[in-house]
Amino acid sequence: MGGSASIISTVLGTVGGLIQHKPDSSGDMEKERKAREEQQRKKEADARRRDREKINEARNLEKKRNASTLSNGAASLVEEEENNPTGLKNKLGE
Repeated sequence: MGGSASIISTVLGTVGGLIQHKPDSSGDMEKERKAREEQQRKKEADARRRDREKINEARNLEKKRNASTLSNGAASLVEEEENNPTGLKNKLGE
């Protein structure tokens, strides 16, 4: 019976030590959780910024394309080589 009493006291001592140590580790876990949340917020903010940049770039390209189409008329829709009769003859082998 003396052996089981020492086992019980050892188990209770270990559990007591874990309970006392728990607040420190939960504080560390809380810090780690906050750091992960902050990192996730930064990733999401970077993704939103990149999306905005892509949208702005697409808008600028669309504006340039519309401006060149309107200023040059239908000729801006066709490539230069197709407008050049000698270039077309060279392509066809004449």
